[in-house]
Amino acid sequence: MIAAFLLASALAAPAPAIAPDELDSFASLDGAEVATGPWYEQLGDPILADVVRSGLDSSPQVGRSYATLKAARAGELAAFAPLLPRASFDVSTTGQPIDLVAFCAVGAPDFTQPPAGDWCFQGSARLNATWQLDLFGRTTTGFLASRYDAEAAEGDLAAQRLSVGSAIASAYLDHLAAREQLRILEAQLQAQRDLLTIVELRFEQGTGSALDVLQQRSATSSTEALLPPARISIQATAQQLAVLIGADPNRPPTVGDALPEPGAPPDAGTPEQLVARRPDTVAAHKRWDAQKLRVTSSTLALLPTLQAQAGTGWNYAYSDSFDSLSGWSVGGTASVPLFNGGQTHAGIRSARAQRDQAVHAWNQAVLTAVSDVRSAAVRDRENRLRRQSVKAQLEASRQAFDESQDRYLAGIDPFVNVLTSWNGLQQAEIGALQAHRDVLSARIAFFTALGGNGATP
Repeated sequence: MIAAFLLASALAAPAPAIAPDELDSFASLDGAEVATGPWYEQLGDPILADVVRSGLDSSPQVGRSYATLKAARAGELAAFAPLLPRASFDVSTTGQPIDLVAFCAVGAPDFTQPPAGDWCFQGSARLNATWQLDLFGRTTTGFLASRYDAEAAEGDLAAQRLSVGSAIASAYLDHLAAREQLRILEAQLQAQRDLLTIVELRFEQGTGSALDVLQQRSATSSTEALLPPARISIQATAQQLAVLIGADPNRPPTVGDALPEPGAPPDAGTPEQLVARRPDTVAAHKRWDAQKLRVTSSTLALLPTLQAQAGTGWNYAYSDSFDSLSGWSVGGTASVPLFNGGQTHAGIRSARAQRDQAVHAWNQAVLTAVSDVRSAAVRDRENRLRRQSVKAQLEASRQAFDESQDRYLAGIDPFVNVLTSWNGLQQAEIGALQAHRDVLSARIAFFTALGGNGATP
């Protein structure tokens, strides 16, 4: 009855927790594909998948999280140890001058026999065992709390792997985009040079003006000036990728030839599936579970404890002769807490406060997860729509440039129309590349928000 009352008081009036099944569903989101396999395999680039996979195995950040998990598992083992009996073999010995002791023998003193030597050595060798009986489950409750802590550390590790994998995939795609941008600029520069040759030839033939030549030379130089920053970007993104996967920055990994084409967006599932799958919400719930058990454990500290003990061994004494006595003992100790200055009650209040902190952390994790999914889904959809518009713009810009060039060569329109249409084409080509990269970035963010592939955890 007393234990039940204490538990009821310990668990009373916790902070309110959000129930995921009461949140609005994701039915309005347009995710349609239930992916299989790791999320990074769904981006359409096998080389990217290999880089992320190997990077997660060698990443320093992931390695640090693994070490944290090992420490948590060690803490779980340490919390389990008090549930087991303890045994020790204890040996002690002391020596004193014989004139300072009344006798040198095991057992009752014999004052009628004078000491035979100058020194007396006394000691014992005993095998002792103790067992703290977990009458009310306090130690077991503490052990289970430590187990939840270790499971929360597993969630932290999974969240770290998801975050690092996302960063590796993004760095990989940044590197590909930088290389594609350089290829686009080199092709544009070659086209500018070809056009410059034509304009100079027309000037020499008297069908063009010096202004046309100067304008085209300026446009060519402007395009050429974009190459060094593009090469710098390639080098920077390659080194960033190498650092993320724990490789020598001077030896970046092999990458693909072009940005991949992502497939259909993943299925968001339901809020319940989300919080059961996403690592940070799983970790938050485990910490909440652990703190609830610690409230129970701290409350059970108000109850008595019982310890059983047993021992066997020898007591001995030695001067000029050896005397020993063997024996064994069993017993127990009961301890009833009466007063410790309010320390136990302060521990209960602290455990309750930490439990409420864990509840609020859980609420925040759930709301953040749901918000992340909704935002990521909208970002994924809108970037795909934007890319379609940018691709249409690029096609129109190509046709406009071709038409303006034909009309210029035919002597119908001035060269300024060619320059204008060329500038539009340049911007459209770079814009199309950026739109493609934004679609992939949004898809990675969608996978990250879902805690993986989506749908069933």
